[in-house]
Amino acid sequence: ILERNLFSPERTFVEKKQEETEEQQPVIEPKPRPQLQLIGVVLNSDGEYKAIISVNNKDTISLMVGDRYDDIEVVEISDRMVELRWFDEPIVLTLNKVKDMKETR
Repeated sequence: ILERNLFSPERTFVEKKQEETEEQQPVIEPKPRPQLQLIGVVLNSDGEYKAIISVNNKDTISLMVGDRYDDIEVVEISDRMVELRWFDEPIVLTLNKVKDMKETR
């Protein structure tokens, strides 16, 4: 009892280090951008376009303007192009083939 006397003048307050008082915030890695492929665009009976999209080579979904799938939102659909938004990042998918040769074989 004498060694740990509460009223001893030699007893002092020891502050904790700042590292110990702050809780470690877990590091949240951002989600990887999904791999999207436009399979086709269909015009339904109401005259609205519907996009058929492959997500991460697993799911095939059909979406209309305003629809959401996970964090992907459909902004615009035309006959050969779909504009999506993923976490405020615009993504444009198209059915047009890339022309890299000037002459055809």
